[in-house]
Amino acid sequence: MEKHWEGILGFWRFGGATNAAMEGFNNKVRTMLRQAYGYRDDEYMILKIYDLPNRKLQVVI
Repeated sequence: MEKHWEGILGFWRFGGATNAAMEGFNNKVRTMLRQAYGYRDDEYMILKIYDLPNRKLQVVI
């Protein structure tokens, strides 16, 4: 616990802020890129990434 004391204090100092939202967004991007494997239009993929917060992804197995 002593090794992580700075991080623990930082969590409380900044009101319990975590990087969970960013990790969730990164997961959405990875999932979308996996589903779109083989598409060649990079500009379209960038536009899709910008639109991700407004969309609900479905995981296709």
